[in-house]
Amino acid sequence: MRTGRPRFNVELLVERGIFPENWKEVIYERARTGGNKLHFANLLNISRKSLYRLMDRSDDFRDTIEKALQISEEWFVQQALNRWGEDGARGLNATFFKYYAQNVYRDSDWVDRTDITTDGKPITPDNNIQIEIIKSKDDEDNSQE
Repeated sequence: MRTGRPRFNVELLVERGIFPENWKEVIYERARTGGNKLHFANLLNISRKSLYRLMDRSDDFRDTIEKALQISEEWFVQQALNRWGEDGARGLNATFFKYYAQNVYRDSDWVDRTDITTDGKPITPDNNIQIEIIKSKDDEDNSQE
């Protein structure tokens, strides 16, 4: 029989009063205004490390966080679209938007793709780039003398 402190899980945290009983709704509510994992951890009064542990230990908790991130991503995109429409993207920092989306919504399609061609088709071994040197740099330098 196992002795010592029980492994923490969502049910134990609710039982001990660390998580509110409506913890899912608390997370979803914050997600509706663009919250991310940092916000969710702070709302639940746990560290991000504990948040990740709970996500590993509980399918229900992981699913809740993933759903919350989808809700948050929708809010974030809508904010950018609203800003875009208001003043032609003035005040919308595209670089910030890109890196924030890539890092917060990693499971979405916000990553730069390096495995597709410009027409959207996957790169295959027959898509090798061939370079033909017409005039070498050395020849160019010698001709200027």
